[in-house]
Amino acid sequence: MSELLLEVLCEEIPARFQKKAALDFERLAGDTLSKMGLTFTACTAYISPRRLALVVTGLPAATPAVTQERKGPKVDAPDHVIQGFLKSVGLTLEDCTRQETPKGTFLMALKEIPSQKTQDVLGPIFEELLVNFPWPQTMRWGCGTKGWVRPVHSLLAIFEGAVIPMTLRFGEKEGAPTIVSGNTTCGHRFLEPRAIKVTNASDYLTQLKDAYVMVDAQARKEMITTQLSHLVQEKGLVVKDDPGLLEEVAGLVEWPVVHLGTIASSYMVLPPEVLITTMRVHQRYFALENAKGALAPFFGFAANTVTSDEGHKVVQGNERVLKARLSDALFFYTQDQKVLLEEHADALSKITFHAKLGTLAQKRDRLEVLAKKVAGVLGFDQTQAALAARLCKADLVTGMVYEFPELQGIMGGYYARSSGYGEEVAAAIAQQYQPKGPEDALPGSLLGLIVALVDRLDTLTGFCAVGIMPTGSGDPFALRRAALGIIRILENEMFKVSLPTLLGWAYDLYAPLLQASGEKILTKEATLDTLLSFMKDRIKVLWRDQGIRHDYVEALLNVVETPLSQFYSKLTAFQNFVQSSRTKAQELLEAYRRGANIVRIEEEKDGRSYADVSLQESLMGEVAEKNLFNALKRLDQTLTPLLETSRYAETFDALLSLCEPLDEFFTHVTVNAPQAEVRQNRLALLARLKVRLEKVAAFSTLEDL
Repeated sequence: MSELLLEVLCEEIPARFQKKAALDFERLAGDTLSKMGLTFTACTAYISPRRLALVVTGLPAATPAVTQERKGPKVDAPDHVIQGFLKSVGLTLEDCTRQETPKGTFLMALKEIPSQKTQDVLGPIFEELLVNFPWPQTMRWGCGTKGWVRPVHSLLAIFEGAVIPMTLRFGEKEGAPTIVSGNTTCGHRFLEPRAIKVTNASDYLTQLKDAYVMVDAQARKEMITTQLSHLVQEKGLVVKDDPGLLEEVAGLVEWPVVHLGTIASSYMVLPPEVLITTMRVHQRYFALENAKGALAPFFGFAANTVTSDEGHKVVQGNERVLKARLSDALFFYTQDQKVLLEEHADALSKITFHAKLGTLAQKRDRLEVLAKKVAGVLGFDQTQAALAARLCKADLVTGMVYEFPELQGIMGGYYARSSGYGEEVAAAIAQQYQPKGPEDALPGSLLGLIVALVDRLDTLTGFCAVGIMPTGSGDPFALRRAALGIIRILENEMFKVSLPTLLGWAYDLYAPLLQASGEKILTKEATLDTLLSFMKDRIKVLWRDQGIRHDYVEALLNVVETPLSQFYSKLTAFQNFVQSSRTKAQELLEAYRRGANIVRIEEEKDGRSYADVSLQESLMGEVAEKNLFNALKRLDQTLTPLLETSRYAETFDALLSLCEPLDEFFTHVTVNAPQAEVRQNRLALLARLKVRLEKVAAFSTLEDL
């Protein structure tokens, strides 16, 4: 079995593209080879800042011979149709076979595709794959009209020790970049830039390592982790866990050499988040902690070179760069605290929230009112809620957040403390953007939950009212994330208020601004309908990821005025009910479907509804229908108090009392009796059954349990 080695050498590939590119290369190469009938043992992609490589082992020497079958027109089709088909397959009429089908006799073309040497087919298929590689962003260079992630320098293509003839053409115009395959690559850009002649994959990996290139991303991560661990252990420190940063740094260096730098003690007065953000986001440095978990005055970083002075000058240079950034941060931190947070909030009138939705000052005023309303319903201090909402966006006008946007909210919390607003308000401001995703923690206090909730309600309602909602994969204002945050907060049992009520309050606060703007806006009813449909879809997605079946959500999420926390409790109770009483629950569902179908068919036939027809016990001549009637009366008396007190487990168990009467009814009673009054009464009984069950759940949307 044979081995294929490919490598595209180019300018630096952005670190954020690398992991997906390697996975895509493996997938696309494997799919392409399989379509050609080429089996293989392993297909492994490698990626580094300057190269994308692939090693495929266990390839056969040749592709298998295959017979392609193509169906043509009927034998009695017009001559020009038959001739067109014969021309397309390159056969004569005598070469075609006939196939008898119920629709007639058709011409069949059988074409033998002979076996080909593997090295002859690899070139064309990988030329196509590489030139059209699905990078998230591409760039053109020279006279090229076809882009790649970065300008390409060379192409290494070897099969069984021999060069595969390949040409990558990045455009059709004369002078467009054209890369011809060969058997050479080059080492580290600075440490070993010489050309390297390669014969196979093992030789490729070995020679590149000797030339200061680790092409395996996982090996680079392990090398960074090992070096960093040794250095910090000498100082009794630990590295702050940050898998995302490690992934990115490994994508920036081909030969990682890790060093430690020092942070001047004067900058350690800055909040830890400022120090970490400065190091991580702006410099790609690793933050270090002492044994107590406090931030240490050191940082780690990976250089992409080996120096004669063991990195002394490299460390000094990085310390100078970090010092400059931290000096700016310390200046902003000091200046910002010279003004009370309330005074910062006054400057929000100078910042536009959205062209159609006014300024941040107007948003602040809406949040203050909405927070008071929500706090009032929850029995929380309305004054405290209004204060936190009024101040929550104030840090957006500070110098620190202007310089470090990632710290919005967090800096507001620090400035609230220094302004004397108390720990609870400060914590609520700092946590207002939580949760940022389905796995992120919620704010740790009721005040924090209120601020986070009203901020998202205001944003989502405003954008919907002016007709801006996510489409496809596009969501520039992160409205899906806002919706998921609302759902996660409202799952909390403390929030005894319904989603339509909250959205209605938010819309009412927007109404004066929207009406005065002259913009085309949705009515309150249309806005709430759109938002509830949107939120329902988000709920399905979120709860599906928690293992809850979509039809359960659809069946139980049918009473919009119920608080979302009760829906969640109801879903949990329903799941437990199905698991513990699956057979009986399935019987109940089948009986519901049978009765609902009978009523629907007869209502369509008669052109009337039987749900409002009064039941007459005097017309019930069968014992089975009397038993069902009495069972429904008893259930009526049971369901209301159970639902009102959210005792959902008992509610679903109560429905099982209908199983035996329903079985007897459908066994012994003929619904469409010959007497019109009796028939009407029995249809009304089944209609009442349908109404009572749908009061608990929309059984019509349930699949088999």
